[in-house]
Amino acid sequence: MCSAQSIPLDKIFKVLNFLSIFFCFIFNARRYNGGMKKELFQTLLNKRSLKIERIISTGQATAEGKWLKNRRNEWVILLQGAARLRFLKNNRLVKIKAGSHLLIPANEIHRVDWTDPKQETIWLAVYYK
Repeated sequence: MCSAQSIPLDKIFKVLNFLSIFFCFIFNARRYNGGMKKELFQTLLNKRSLKIERIISTGQATAEGKWLKNRRNEWVILLQGAARLRFLKNNRLVKIKAGSHLLIPANEIHRVDWTDPKQETIWLAVYYK
């Protein structure tokens, strides 16, 4: 008989990190983006309490004056490229590069200030409650 057990969050993130790198190699970003002007959002999993999304940016940023706020926690890892995120609280700027990951708590107001225009920036975003 199976019983539900809770899995530590750090172990889940390690598995997701591995899977994201695996998906990155299998699904080459260029095949999907092909020089498009807009960011590409690809939902890999969407359940009630969990959503996993792959985002490909090619120099895009959040529109001037616009801020983002998610109802769920958001854990992001950058698989390729570079970006800068700005948080409204204390006007904090966070620079991230390939391999960097960040937890954005639910309702934390933030924006993407910059993504590298010289290469594709590939994100894996995990939204959870």
